[in-house]
Amino acid sequence: MKTMTKQIAAVAAGALAALGLASPALASAPTGEYAPFGQCPLSVAKIDACVYSLTTSGGVKIGSSTTPITDPIVFQGGETREITTTETEVETRGEKEVVLEQHESRKFVPAANGETLSHSP
Repeated sequence: MKTMTKQIAAVAAGALAALGLASPALASAPTGEYAPFGQCPLSVAKIDACVYSLTTSGGVKIGSSTTPITDPIVFQGGETREITTTETEVETRGEKEVVLEQHESRKFVPAANGETLSHSP
């Protein structure tokens, strides 16, 4: 029995060591088509989506004034999503029933490096 316990402990220790070696690799910046999401604030709890938008042309019109976009503009960050459920007791035709309502709350979270909107000259 002691031999089996030692074997299980050795396997568990090996698995934990493998996870310890893998975590730095998992923490590296994304590559390939996911590279633009490198500043997604994944350290924030409940991050549900990463946001990245690159605008290279067009313009911004405010009132009668239009400013052309001549330099690339990057907007990036993340989004949290939380769903809460509330119960409400409702009486209909003399019968009581419980109605469940779900409410979704989404919040934008700035980029991990603090550069949510790129600086343009």
